[in-house]
Amino acid sequence: EQAFIENPAKVEEWKNKADVIREETNTLVSYISQLKEELVRTSGSEPVGEDNPYSADGFYLQTENGDTLQIKNEQDLNVPSEMMITQKRAEELKNEIIRYREMLVGMLSEDDVELRETILQELETADPPVDLKEGGENKTWEIQHFESKPIVAVLTLLSKIQIDVKNSEANLIKYLYAQIDAGSFKFNKLAAQVIPNSNIILQGDEYIAEVFLAAEDTTCLL
Repeated sequence: EQAFIENPAKVEEWKNKADVIREETNTLVSYISQLKEELVRTSGSEPVGEDNPYSADGFYLQTENGDTLQIKNEQDLNVPSEMMITQKRAEELKNEIIRYREMLVGMLSEDDVELRETILQELETADPPVDLKEGGENKTWEIQHFESKPIVAVLTLLSKIQIDVKNSEANLIKYLYAQIDAGSFKFNKLAAQVIPNSNIILQGDEYIAEVFLAAEDTTCLL
């Protein structure tokens, strides 16, 4: 934003992309926060207040609007399985992650292999490989993470996904900021340069040379 203020024409393209990323990130993080709140309220919760103060051994969730809910049954297995698997909320979440991931990767050039791989790993949604020790059963990403898992574990996983989304956003914003000057020439010194047409001048001949101002980066080590 500061770079855009200083040079709108040069920065506009990259700032517009950064604004899109910020909006999409906030949308996905908010979606996951609402999903967490719905899980807790469905499982059973009680707002923290004078009649229900914090306790050292309690489990709590802070909602988007600032309320704090105490989770009444932190080992609940039924609500997460019902909501995330039976009602296919996990599949919906996976599709949202895929859409977000493809949006980020689409802003990279083909040469940015390392950053591309980082984003793909952080926002991985592929089905796990078959584990022969567990009977060789095929499991989906949804079942692996959300079936028969206690609600506290599901909430922890959802919070991790939010962190991964924010980390991916930070990596992309840093990348876009670097692109502002990616095609610019860096220099810290100006000097006159003279290039004659010939190094040998005979008496009576005309001396012809190109004279121009050259930029140089004295900090660059070759």
